[in-house]
Amino acid sequence: MKLYELNRDIINALENLEEDQDINSLLDQFSDKVEDVCKVIRHMEAKASEAKEEKQRIADVQKYYENQVKSLKSYLSYNLTNQGVENMEAGTFKLAFRKTKSVVFTDEAQIPDSFKEEVTTIKINKNEIKSAWKSAAVPGTMIEESKSLQIK
Repeated sequence: MKLYELNRDIINALENLEEDQDINSLLDQFSDKVEDVCKVIRHMEAKASEAKEEKQRIADVQKYYENQVKSLKSYLSYNLTNQGVENMEAGTFKLAFRKTKSVVFTDEAQIPDSFKEEVTTIKINKNEIKSAWKSAAVPGTMIEESKSLQIK
């Protein structure tokens, strides 16, 4: 029997006390179902935590391989440059150096403002607003009361 079905049966039994139903049995079944749902919640919380850890592990593996690629390209570039090689075919691969240009900042203070972009991030502190509400209302906000189920 599902939790909502037990809930409905308990309400019906309480409304019709004259009928010969065992309310204690229904309450015990309800308690068992609630416990089962709590077990499922704990299991899902553990799975979410495992997924988060696995996500971090996979990110670490990705970073490792990216660093290995960078290191091997640098190693290959160094050795080709030492041999004076600009173009080369090695099996199915064709290697060639090409000239690229990139900007390097030597002194950011000397860069004209026309090349600078201001980036502003605004974060609203909910904890401070909650504290301020104890003495007066904060415009643009409201305090919403709700229940949060705690499982221990």
